[in-house]
Amino acid sequence: ICGSGGVARFDAKGTLPLPESLAGIDDNVVAIAGDAAGRVWLVGTRLRYWDGNRLVDLTANLDPAPVALNSVLSDREGRIWVAGASAGGGGFWCVESDSTLVWHATSMPVQSMAQDLKGGLWLGVGQWEEPDSAGQILRFRGDSLEVVPRTWTLSGMVRDITVTPDGDVWFAVMGSAGGVLHFDGQRFEEFGTADGIGNHGASSLAIDHEGALWVG
Repeated sequence: ICGSGGVARFDAKGTLPLPESLAGIDDNVVAIAGDAAGRVWLVGTRLRYWDGNRLVDLTANLDPAPVALNSVLSDREGRIWVAGASAGGGGFWCVESDSTLVWHATSMPVQSMAQDLKGGLWLGVGQWEEPDSAGQILRFRGDSLEVVPRTWTLSGMVRDITVTPDGDVWFAVMGSAGGVLHFDGQRFEEFGTADGIGNHGASSLAIDHEGALWVG
């Protein structure tokens, strides 16, 4: 669990003690991901990973320097992706090693990421300062970054993305005209207040073991 005061660990019985290297974190952590090597990646104010013994800070290796980091993803190929805001808008990095982080620029801050079953990355972008502005959905395949054409009326930041086991992609759109988008591989379908979504759209998604979508 992460938040404005660092991180916490839990199991089924309750809180677990933090190792000394993690207990000292007292800044903002907004997203966590584990990778195939057993490392735990933490993003927010900084980019760090915990390898089970020590906390490694890679923030100084990010070029350009981020204004904020919003999302971290460990993909099926074992790569780490980190996304957020920069002085010129936003973008995302592929972490190839502790010293090699490859940058891809976007016009607005990246708020969310997910990998589809074909290995492509979906990215949700938008501005915290203008949450009702028309955010974008981007798709990154290979070395090609494309803006997905808008065929929906929902508007706002794309705060979360999740992919179902059968490959459908869901998007949480936060804003007064927000809601949930569903992409079945061919077309987008949208759900708003008339479908039970809250007045300010959606900010988080999860698929349970029965395949049901939960919206927060």
